[in-house]
Amino acid sequence: MDEIYEFTTREKAFLGPLTLRNTKNKFFLATATEWNSQSTKIPFEWLVNGIDTYSDLGALTRDAVLGYQGDESTEYVKFAEKLMKGVDINISRFDLKVKKIPVFHNDPFSPPSLIINGQLLRPTEQTQLEVKTIHEIVDKESKEKKFCQLMLEEESKGTQLLFWFSPVLKKALAQGKTIIVDEIEQGIHPAAIKYIINLFRNSLSNQYGAQFILTTHCTNLLRLDIFRRDQIYLIEKDRNTAESKIHSLLDSSVRKDENIENGYLSGRYGAVPDIKEMILKHMEAIEYMDP
Repeated sequence: MDEIYEFTTREKAFLGPLTLRNTKNKFFLATATEWNSQSTKIPFEWLVNGIDTYSDLGALTRDAVLGYQGDESTEYVKFAEKLMKGVDINISRFDLKVKKIPVFHNDPFSPPSLIINGQLLRPTEQTQLEVKTIHEIVDKESKEKKFCQLMLEEESKGTQLLFWFSPVLKKALAQGKTIIVDEIEQGIHPAAIKYIINLFRNSLSNQYGAQFILTTHCTNLLRLDIFRRDQIYLIEKDRNTAESKIHSLLDSSVRKDENIENGYLSGRYGAVPDIKEMILKHMEAIEYMDP
């Protein structure tokens, strides 16, 4: 399929010839910026520096550790504690301790060595974050309040995810960044996801225009009191060509009072696997193979 480029009259003379230097696996913004286009520099740098994408817990952990160990570590911890209270998780506070542990270079998870000015430098120690959760509970017999302590690793996967996700959220809201999270529902309750979404919808908590883009199979988020119709996009994969196509819910002529979760599950807007048809084809194939 041929690429189609459209430019304003002002930019066409300079940007038009650069289309010949672009390749199919590269954004034109990147190509034009490499060739000193000032008009594409700002949007390209925003795409590079203004968007953070997370698809696994490991990526969250690496970025979170930097926040929890930095100069604003106290503020990051307070934000995490506030987030836990907001999503009704009984954690009163977090106790963080930064530990230095020796590095064993035969360990595949040890930090990599560096070569500086031709000299191999091997780190002798690495930083480890020890996190404890403090729960305030009530004794059944005495009715007195007391505190229970657990390691973060002993908490549920959802609690761990929210703890490591907290610095990412705080940074985005404080700097007006855009974050993209793939399949956020893995381990996090839908009510907690809705709470996070509302942090971005609220002008008090989101004063700098941060954006939250998520992919999910959690259909109970398909509600018009959470998202506008133009904020919901559906992705459907063509079974024959393996191409994925994306379209806005706004293209489906959805009423403002429509139950879009039911409409989606019934297949009205597309992007739903045809399980019955696939089962039928599978059974026909088995029957054909049966001697």
